Amino acid sequence: MASALIDALVITPATMLSLSCVMLGIWAVAVGARDWTGRWQWRGDGPLGWPLHRLSGGRLRQSSLAASLFAPQGVGALGLVRVAAGTALIVQPQAWALPVALLLLITVQLLRSPRLPADGGEKLAQAVAAGGVMLWIGIDADSRPWLLAGTVWTGGQLVIAYFGAGLSKLLLRRWRNGEAPYGALSSFTHGRALTARFVADPWRARLFGWAVMLPELLFPLALLLPIPWLVAVLLGFLCFHLAIVWVMDLVSYPLAFAAAYPFVALLSIELRQLLGWV
Repeated sequence: MASALIDALVITPATMLSLSCVMLGIWAVAVGARDWTGRWQWRGDGPLGWPLHRLSGGRLRQSSLAASLFAPQGVGALGLVRVAAGTALIVQPQAWALPVALLLLITVQLLRSPRLPADGGEKLAQAVAAGGVMLWIGIDADSRPWLLAGTVWTGGQLVIAYFGAGLSKLLLRRWRNGEAPYGALSSFTHGRALTARFVADPWRARLFGWAVMLPELLFPLALLLPIPWLVAVLLGFLCFHLAIVWVMDLVSYPLAFAAAYPFVALLSIELRQLLGWV
């Protein structure tokens, strides 16, 4: 029955863009609300305050604009812009609201970048927003080059991100022998009693490491699968991200990845058509 529902889903750039924007909107509301509620950490005497960050140097960090962005008011304002843009992506009141909201998210991220290095979720969300703008242009202008550019830009970056993560782990002995999974899942900051007990056994820790590495390394091959199987693979990766949320409290992280999944579906269709499999 699930396969029939997936087959009935119309995989078009418009439907995939709409689906991606809803998930990206949820991500934007979540991180925007986080920035708003945590804005007071950026007081001058706070743990993230301007006096600390201006020590890293750079002309941009010494400017009055940077000082305003490092202040609690600046951090809170950017958070509210993210919330507003995310809400527009979720509601999608008008067709023009999508590119405007996506461009707002891109602008906020560019303004935030001098403050702190973006984490993996924020970088991928930026790629989703940029790909979404290109996809919207392609749909609005009926331009296949723009459609392909947006699809490859975002879908390709997710494929590279998963493959690169798997390869980097494979090259590290600590991941191959289970030391890294043990450290990650049993630490005071990131870890829980249940996961700590699981990886306490070296064999289980090693097994967990390979269970993470191999799917990431093999993820590019998922592009060759029929859509129902590809959806199953993506749902498996989403479940993995949700488990990371539970263990490490990285609440907004899986939303950014999920927002890129529709682009992967479009990329898979493009590749299978190129190979003559569709």
